[in-house]
Amino acid sequence: MAGIDPLFLRTGSVGVFDRIARVYDRANRVLSFGQDIRWRDSIKDWLPSSGSLAVLDIACGTADMALTLLKSRSAACRVTGIDLCDHMLDIGRIKADRSGHLRQISFVRADAQNLPFSDQSFDVVTVAFGLRNMPNYVRVLAGAHRVLKSNGQLIVLELVLPGKSNILYPLVRFYIRFLVPFIGGLFTGQPQAYRYLAQTIEHFSDGQRFEQILEQTGFRVSARKHFMFGVARLWLAEKAASAMTGQAW
Repeated sequence: MAGIDPLFLRTGSVGVFDRIARVYDRANRVLSFGQDIRWRDSIKDWLPSSGSLAVLDIACGTADMALTLLKSRSAACRVTGIDLCDHMLDIGRIKADRSGHLRQISFVRADAQNLPFSDQSFDVVTVAFGLRNMPNYVRVLAGAHRVLKSNGQLIVLELVLPGKSNILYPLVRFYIRFLVPFIGGLFTGQPQAYRYLAQTIEHFSDGQRFEQILEQTGFRVSARKHFMFGVARLWLAEKAASAMTGQAW
């Protein structure tokens, strides 16, 4: 694959997600065989067990992650969800209202690469299936480090290709490269959008390189989980030090 579709490099992923917002949740369930719910649910096991939590959910989309966190911690958790896609945020507000959690979630239209929050504002930062869509996700990680309190936690859930040595690598690559755009297109009428999403999976850092980037931005990986033969990966990282200076994030 030569690279990410130039149309979406010009227009950005915001337009992609706005076009598929209405059926985004349903398409996720189909494409992950319903497993995306279980993957998100695993995150709650890593939340601090005591105290009230201020959580920043980056690329919150339709609020699936925020609502998962609130169902786990209920009144002991307040979530600020940010996204650039207005249609996604609108759906998130509707879902939060229907679930009775609207007062516990603040929806903010904001760029994850330029977080509009003060230093050390949050106990936990989460980002699920959104980091690979950021033009400069290293800058997003550096920003997450800045807004986290001392010893705060970053939790990342992302899709990656398994290593080429994995016996299932050809099958997974075929599914992501061809079936994801086909199936996603059937559900949304936007096959090009899912072609773009498939490309971002292929171009995202492998697990080892991603952990190196986490360390470079001031985090220490303390736990990790793999799902579905390593296609979905979950990282828990702690704010360990100041991010490296002199870097052009």
